[in-house]
Amino acid sequence: METQTKTTENFITKNRKALLVIGALIVLSKLSGGSGDNEYAGAESSYASASSSSSRQSLDPQVAGRWVYEQHTTTTGSASYASFTSVKYHDFNEDGTYVFTDGGSSLSAPAGELGRGTWHTEGRVIVMVRNGQNFRVPYQFSDGQLVMGSGGDYYHMHR
Repeated sequence: METQTKTTENFITKNRKALLVIGALIVLSKLSGGSGDNEYAGAESSYASASSSSSRQSLDPQVAGRWVYEQHTTTTGSASYASFTSVKYHDFNEDGTYVFTDGGSSLSAPAGELGRGTWHTEGRVIVMVRNGQNFRVPYQFSDGQLVMGSGGDYYHMHR
């Protein structure tokens, strides 16, 4: 039991950034749709905010299109080893709608649609709106990838 606890702690320590990204994607999918429950609606996040009627809404044409997020996870330890890749599709449509879809993983079948709503950009922030709630995520582009996040918690998506 002690070896398993140490292995789990080592995994968490080594994969902290990946686990934070996975958590952000889960929160994003919950706020964007998912099962319809709002358990994350009140969660404090530097990206969550109330609607702002004074901000100018536009669509950055560079964001529009299908983006693919691939999460590669590998565990190591004395007793076991596992490696898998999961895929999520982020479709930012030119009409200002978005759809997030689970593409599955090497361990599971695709789960289908995770959420949908509308989107727009305010400067270098993508604002996704569902049921009147805004989810704000800073973004930038690097080497043809859409990079979302801030403060060291980033996830990279490719076309």
